[in-house]
Amino acid sequence: MIEKGHSEDYFNEDRNFWWNRDYFELLTKRWGLSKYSSLLDVGSGLCHWSKLFSNYLKQPVEIVALDYDPKWAKGNSELEEYFYRRNATIKFMQGDAENLPFEDNTFDIVTCQTVLIHLKNPLKALSEMKRVLKKGGILICAEMNNIAGALAKSTITDDEAIEETLDRLKYYLMYEKGKRILGEGDNSIGDLLPGYFAETGLESIKVYLSDKASPIFPPYDTEEEKTFLDTFNEWLENDEGEFDYQQALRYFKTVSEKKEDLEFFHKQWQKRKEEARMQNEQIRKKQFSTGGAYVMYVISGIKGEE
Repeated sequence: MIEKGHSEDYFNEDRNFWWNRDYFELLTKRWGLSKYSSLLDVGSGLCHWSKLFSNYLKQPVEIVALDYDPKWAKGNSELEEYFYRRNATIKFMQGDAENLPFEDNTFDIVTCQTVLIHLKNPLKALSEMKRVLKKGGILICAEMNNIAGALAKSTITDDEAIEETLDRLKYYLMYEKGKRILGEGDNSIGDLLPGYFAETGLESIKVYLSDKASPIFPPYDTEEEKTFLDTFNEWLENDEGEFDYQQALRYFKTVSEKKEDLEFFHKQWQKRKEEARMQNEQIRKKQFSTGGAYVMYVISGIKGEE
């Protein structure tokens, strides 16, 4: 079996639909990206994030893609060609977000997307990102509040009892708390980032929300819907992503090993799987729909003269 890289279950084609391009263009104007040319992408994975940025920077563009996982840190020729065609050079490196292997005042831009949600000490990582920024440089982080999704309605949950809604929320709260206790990050860290930016000493802090939603409704014929549903079913069939049983159980046991809490986990786990099967059945009948709302923060701050 080929060993997976960190977060590989989440590096699917649906990530290409995370941002409305016109909204991202608006953000680049707010940030004044056209005056910057060097960028550090922390936790770069397959460079979905730095690909977006490369189209709006001052040429020639210099990008460093850093990832802790050796699978992503080695890069690939396809990515090199992508950036070459945009008059950008890219260097792939392995490194730790909480101990960046760069000198002070190195980059115009330091950025990450859904990386801090995986870190034990996000404040230390932010401090490191600020350290390697040039004076006047900008730090940009895109991070989520994932727990909000537990309350998003669909045609499956619309008529459920209040107690069922609260149980679902409790399930995801315990999941997130276990992950955080284990030092694997806070899945809803986006809510806390403005305060962390201030604590780090960044200036001119700006906080925005992505305008993106991922609705699903009949006839399910857009490329985005098809891609999302393919990923969803791959997770369901292979016990991956949110359907990774062993990972979920490990998080729950970290919070509580009481008999009643483990019984709650197993009951809710089965309910999540049953809801997934119901979703597929409703889709087959052209009956399923949801607005697909999620909360993605985009926070920026400038490194002052200090």
